[in-house]
Amino acid sequence: MKNLYSSKTYDFYANADLSYYAGEWVAIIGNKVVSHGKNAKQVLENVKKDYPKVVPFIAKVPSKIEDELAFRKAKKISDEVDSGKRRVFSEEEVKKKYGFK
Repeated sequence: MKNLYSSKTYDFYANADLSYYAGEWVAIIGNKVVSHGKNAKQVLENVKKDYPKVVPFIAKVPSKIEDELAFRKAKKISDEVDSGKRRVFSEEEVKKKYGFK
């Protein structure tokens, strides 16, 4: 199978207006949504029929409620960092702690 994952594919996913697919799974090959639906397994099966030798990029497009929940979580974490309840580690501290080079 040919793997078409690339930064361009991810950039397309991250920057394209995919609001039409909100709450659904999308399969992307290159800069094109080739399948979408509520069930990731079905989306992948649909792609395999039309593109049997390609591994697509598959991701869920957030719904508005998921965006709101993610925003609230990020805000809570930010508030905890600001108040000193949560600590942010530097890249060097993480590397040292977990033995990364």
